[in-house]
Amino acid sequence: MRKHFILITYVMLMLFAYSCRQSTEDEWEALKLPQITLIDITEHPEIGVIVKGRVVGDKSIHGYGVCWGNHPNLTLLDNKMLETSHLDDGEFEFVLTTLNDHTHYYISVFAQNEEGTAFSDAHRILTLSAPGIPPVVFLDSMTFDSPESFDAHWNMYYPWGIEHNGSARMYDSQVELLEEGVLRIKADVIDWWEGTSGHDPWLTIRYHAGAIHYKQHITVTDEFPEWEISGDFQVPTVIGTWPAFWITGVENWPPESDIMEFKGDNINWQNTVTGPNWTATYWQNELRAVANAGGWHNYKVIIRKVSDTDTELDYYIDNVKTATHYADFVDKPFFG
Repeated sequence: MRKHFILITYVMLMLFAYSCRQSTEDEWEALKLPQITLIDITEHPEIGVIVKGRVVGDKSIHGYGVCWGNHPNLTLLDNKMLETSHLDDGEFEFVLTTLNDHTHYYISVFAQNEEGTAFSDAHRILTLSAPGIPPVVFLDSMTFDSPESFDAHWNMYYPWGIEHNGSARMYDSQVELLEEGVLRIKADVIDWWEGTSGHDPWLTIRYHAGAIHYKQHITVTDEFPEWEISGDFQVPTVIGTWPAFWITGVENWPPESDIMEFKGDNINWQNTVTGPNWTATYWQNELRAVANAGGWHNYKVIIRKVSDTDTELDYYIDNVKTATHYADFVDKPFFG
């Protein structure tokens, strides 16, 4: 309002006021913290983690650098590299060579002037495994190539028996090895009385179906901090069917991770279940419609250790990420 009033009444006064204001703004600009941006983070197996940043207002800057740690609220007390030379164009680059393999880090760039230190937002990365160390493959479709290979890796039924919490009872005859590493599990409706399930809610048995589980356990540990669990499936979507691909706790329930689960329609459920016991559970759910679910689709979860107790679970359908969940799954063995 004052500027408009000066413009209307006194031109000379306006020029004087504008001159003073410009000087004040220049002084204020000089007192502000630098504007700092993290441009890019890339990892080269033979070089290290390359961090690029950009700073604006470099005339007043006397230092810039990069810091990293295992938490997002980074300060100069964390690991850092500091440079005090002049910036020609405001962009800079650091190479981190001391990070541990296959470890989560938060990384931020910073710049300093007389007013203090400005930090960019911290970005989270997972460093690569050591060069030349291939992943350990525990299972693949070759385990379905022959009865001998199947028997060496898989057990029939659920880990606890032939029934679960649905209306189906498991039979060997419902599981069949086809050609080219394909396993078929089928369900058939029965029209005779066969009792009820032995598991809550004790439903009447109306189907003969099949189930298999991996002979070994899946456990996120320091030795194996990341697991990729995936499979290609064709699933039925008619009412009454309940195809699922999941891992569940060996010692108790929860924990559980549902990678593929359809409940009589074309909606896939990807769930993560945590909690102290079965009476107090916390569910994270991601529901996605799958076009032509009866065709081949890939369903996957990648479970990574992010702390002494917690994991990050990234879910995918056809290699497109659908959700990220978090759970206290470290050192907890799973049936798969």
